[in-house]
Amino acid sequence: MPRSKTLPEPEEWKFKEPGEDLEYDTWFKEQVQIGLDQLARGETVSDEIVREKWRLQRAELLRTPT
Repeated sequence: MPRSKTLPEPEEWKFKEPGEDLEYDTWFKEQVQIGLDQLARGETVSDEIVREKWRLQRAELLRTPT
């Protein structure tokens, strides 16, 4: 099976140095902790509410001319 032309060969893979994404990693961990803290306090939103919010947002985007 031929390899995809969009995938780089393993020797072309680029690996990030340790700490290269430190700012993002820090932000991500903070966001996860905020979510866990909210969950522990019972501050949750039901799946139905989230789905309705996104349904309305999608409908609005589809109505907006580009």
